[in-house]
Amino acid sequence: MKPMRRLRTFFKSLFTALFFIDGKELSPLLVLSLIALDIFMFVNIERGIHDALIKAPSPYVRYPAQCKELFTKPLSYERIEYFHLPSYERTAPLCQKAQKLIDTVKRDRTYAYFAKNYFEKSSELATLEHSVEKQMRHYNNTLLEKMAKEGTGRLAAQKKHFYAMLQRIETLKHELSTWPGAQDIAIVRQKLLPFIQKHKEEFLESRDRYRFAYPFIYMYAMLKFLAPLLLLALFVLSKTRNATSTKAKALRLLSAHLLLVTALPALAYTLTLIYDIIPKKFLALILEKLYEWGLIYLGYYFLIFVALVVASVWIYRAIKRAPIIERAKRIKAMRTQKRNALLNSKCLRCGMKVDYSEDSFCVACGNELQIACPSCNAKTPKIAQHCRHCGAALQ
Repeated sequence: MKPMRRLRTFFKSLFTALFFIDGKELSPLLVLSLIALDIFMFVNIERGIHDALIKAPSPYVRYPAQCKELFTKPLSYERIEYFHLPSYERTAPLCQKAQKLIDTVKRDRTYAYFAKNYFEKSSELATLEHSVEKQMRHYNNTLLEKMAKEGTGRLAAQKKHFYAMLQRIETLKHELSTWPGAQDIAIVRQKLLPFIQKHKEEFLESRDRYRFAYPFIYMYAMLKFLAPLLLLALFVLSKTRNATSTKAKALRLLSAHLLLVTALPALAYTLTLIYDIIPKKFLALILEKLYEWGLIYLGYYFLIFVALVVASVWIYRAIKRAPIIERAKRIKAMRTQKRNALLNSKCLRCGMKVDYSEDSFCVACGNELQIACPSCNAKTPKIAQHCRHCGAALQ
């Protein structure tokens, strides 16, 4: 219980340091200035974390989709022609080697000839198919039938052009079907294919290892930037706990806001790490097994159970705290009644008009109005919170 009490005390102290000075609330202008400062610090902290993560690229950057497809899917002219690493320096060494090898393949004259003709024919085929499809949508069936029967005139010219396009489409499809594939080119067969086959398993294993380790790499890179700020904020906050000078109070206020703005991303990234390590992989394994056994519906039992546990804890705490909250409300209400009775010079019990400076008892109900102060022994109103003579607390 002590750690929880200490944690509550710490958060209460932090909240006080954020919004109060000497027990007084900050002015609205100062609050707005601090919010602007928090936003400025938060934006720069996010930028700093982003720059710190340059050496820790995400799995999607280190092992981009194009590199993955090169090692896992059949080779084609498109896959070679459009292979490009946008963040070359941040990608895996195998992907960089593949990029250099593909650049060599593209410079080969034989490959360039076949690739150029392949893309020209493919582009022409796509253009013709789009044109035919557009005409088929534009003309209705009656006009197409009339065009097919027409021997001379404008429709005959359109008919001739239309059939010429269809014939050219069939020709291009035949040429592309018999055209040498990318894997048939000598340089691809001799250099690129052996490289892919040799390093395929290595690529997949290294990618899986990096994906597993990345949350830890990410956390380490993030802490390299955040840790000094967090430690500085905690150090200044602890050293100015009993601040008396204006300078120390200002430092405490600023360090509290620095701690808040720094702790938020640190907490978010920590929770992400925990989720990546435990629940995400654990739940993925459970779901895989449930699918395998045909018992996926059991997952809903788990969700219902978690919801019931959370709700029961919340209800228990609410019921347990209800008497405390009710007692606090009664005390607050009684203090308000006593304050109003003093202000209006009325008896707290019956509401009769009384004089708390002269009367010892209420003339209507006999309620005692004054008592002796336990500190100075002078007469003071019984319902007052402090003695009117020495200021000592009465209740």
